[in-house]
Amino acid sequence: MVLDAARAISRHIRGEIINTILYYLSLMDKKYVFNEDTQVIEVMEKIGEEEYKLSLIHISEPTRPLYISYAVFCL
Repeated sequence: MVLDAARAISRHIRGEIINTILYYLSLMDKKYVFNEDTQVIEVMEKIGEEEYKLSLIHISEPTRPLYISYAVFCL
């Protein structure tokens, strides 16, 4: 039962982090696609003349209150 509660909290925190990332991407006028089924965010980033698709591969979950989470994107 405690494990189920921990998983529910983890899903909630992950959802809040994803919402925050999507919010800031929209503020920066970034082109992105979010797949709700897979929870994958893909961001188009232009570097010079080339445009690259970055995929969100990891969101850290803080182990203690008030710790900062981070997101890792890859090409």
